Amino acid sequence: MIAKKTFLQTKLIILVAMFFFFNNSALAQIWDYEIEARNKKAEKEANKQLKNYKDTVLLSYNLQEKLDSLSQKEFQQKSIQLINTFRKDYFNILYKYNPYFPIKDSVRILKHNDELASIAEKHAKYLYDVDMPHQVFISEKTGHIGRNGEDCWDRAKIAGYKNYDSVSENLAYNYTNFKFIRDWIDSPMHFLVLLAVTNMSRDEIGIYRYKNVIVLLIAE
Repeated sequence: MIAKKTFLQTKLIILVAMFFFFNNSALAQIWDYEIEARNKKAEKEANKQLKNYKDTVLLSYNLQEKLDSLSQKEFQQKSIQLINTFRKDYFNILYKYNPYFPIKDSVRILKHNDELASIAEKHAKYLYDVDMPHQVFISEKTGHIGRNGEDCWDRAKIAGYKNYDSVSENLAYNYTNFKFIRDWIDSPMHFLVLLAVTNMSRDEIGIYRYKNVIVLLIAE
């Protein structure tokens, strides 16, 4: 009798446990669907606000300032300031419309690095001195390749720059003002270099303008 009672109690415990397990799994699944739906809605609204931001607020920045009127140092400071401002505003918009977005306080301020700027300078001069006189069209692919076939990772390594796990590069040609930053933001691949979530921990930047060639490096 005692054994039978113990068996029934064990069976009841198992049934209760199964009930809660499957119901919790179902509730968890429903919650996942809810989160996904909220994320999609938030992402849609965030994209709308980002477009409005780019079409209005970004235009309020002084992108029309003539580059020739600035020293190299002033150009670098202004460029980094504009990029940092956009990065901050971009992620703030994402978080505002998607509270599940996990990086509100994780976006670092990009800081000028002399080594990266020097690497950017050398590549800018190479692109101008080697390719421009021959009127060679520098495509998005070939422009990132150096004299000996090296990419930005290789150039950083050759220069002895060690403070990075990865290095990415943006290029711009024939700009007389800061509109190149807006065009980078509007270009999916350049946008990823500046703002992708995988880049949120990046904190060193080097940019250099030589004649009509601009080279940007961001490292993490």
